[in-house]
Formats: sequence, structure tokens, C-alpha cells
Amino acid sequence: MLAEHQFKQLPADKQIDTRAFLDSVSYLPPFF
Repeated sequence: MLAEHQFKQLPADKQIDTRAFLDSVSYLPPFF
């Protein structure tokens, strides 16, 4: 999925933003 691709493309210094992103979509069914 596009979201998974973007997740893998994030640099290491974006881990905090990634965590916030994952928290914001935690209501979605797991797709990873």
C-alpha cells in the first residue's frame, strides 16, 4: 500500500513524526 511505502521511505530523524502518524491511523485495520 502507498502508506506502507511512504512509511519505509521516512528518514530515521522522522521517527517521531512516524509515531504520530501511526497513532493517528491506529483506528484503521492493520495492513502492514
